[in-house]
Amino acid sequence: MATNKYEMARGDDKWDYPAIPVSGWSAGGKLFFVVKSALDNNSDDSAAVFKVDMDDTDITGETDILVNGVLTPCKVYECHITSDMTQNYPMDSKKQKLIAEYQFVTADGYVATWTQFTLTLYKDANRRRT
Repeated sequence: MATNKYEMARGDDKWDYPAIPVSGWSAGGKLFFVVKSALDNNSDDSAAVFKVDMDDTDITGETDILVNGVLTPCKVYECHITSDMTQNYPMDSKKQKLIAEYQFVTADGYVATWTQFTLTLYKDANRRRT
């Protein structure tokens, strides 16, 4: 799965375009992006700071990506983190490191989770809305 660097200001929108190799993708599956402040052992998203649920309608196209030295056809999704997802997240410092991950679940229930990574959320000095 290809992802961009994850840094963003609280209250801003961010787009990412994760890619799933066609060999591990199937129509009707769901792609989930979940961000938490700490790891937990829950199978639900109750401790999520925010999450984005994607399905086939969020696929923007197909592209070849280098995977282990081989050009691999991949389905590309649009993951949109909206400003309201982070707007009211309480922060005690100028930045906070959160834990993020993508997970793809096929229509028949097969689950593939990608390695967790850090999303750095920064306080935004300018909170104007107009």
